[in-house]
Amino acid sequence: MNCKKIQKKLSSYIDKEIDEKTAIMIEKHLTDCIDCKNEYELLLKVKESLRRLSAVELPTNFYENIYREVCNRTEVVSVNRLILNWFVAKKKLALGFSLVVILFFSICLIRILQLSQGKSIPAHNLFSEHLVSVNKEALSLNNKSITFVSNNLILTNNNE
Repeated sequence: MNCKKIQKKLSSYIDKEIDEKTAIMIEKHLTDCIDCKNEYELLLKVKESLRRLSAVELPTNFYENIYREVCNRTEVVSVNRLILNWFVAKKKLALGFSLVVILFFSICLIRILQLSQGKSIPAHNLFSEHLVSVNKEALSLNNKSITFVSNNLILTNNNE
């Protein structure tokens, strides 16, 4: 066995929690390897020091307090997880809504740019059929005129 494997098993060896074959291998390794022997002796000293410590008196309601605290923290984790899930769900909804709004305004911007260049655009793409049927005459606004000709809009400058 190599040193890493031996050092991982030293505590179990000290506590006599390993099989006899492994214990013999560890004892043989400890006689040959000074580093593992030092580690083994250090663990023995720590165990002996811990054994010398006096027992500590626990408060009468110690276990109840631990149980209550664990329950409270579990509830907080559950509430936090619930809130996080709610925000994740709303974030997806907000992202979807934002994409729809961006798409709508992009289409409107494209139409406005086409109008400003004097291109003819079918009226039903810009206005409802109701608006087109109500006003079939030319409009004038800011020295530009809008004329409805066979359901198409034509934008022209009045100064020309």
